Amino acid sequence: MNITKEDIKHLGVSAAALAAGFIVKKTMEKGYQKVYRKDPPDKIEAEEPAWLELISWTIVTGIVTSAVKNAIRRKGIKTEQNHL
Repeated sequence: MNITKEDIKHLGVSAAALAAGFIVKKTMEKGYQKVYRKDPPDKIEAEEPAWLELISWTIVTGIVTSAVKNAIRRKGIKTEQNHL
């Protein structure tokens, strides 16, 4: 199996998107802690979790993280196409 330059570029773009998603999520968690002075509701540890807060946090972090990952992937693909 031959690995091409294109394969390496795709791997690099995917790694960058993954890293950015992680950084964005951690940044959002720190922001949440700063604003609300408590940890974000990303775990169901209590017997009666605040479901609305938990679901809202999950939706918001999912949308923002996915948007950042997709933006990086799109930019990486456009950059590759411009070099062809």
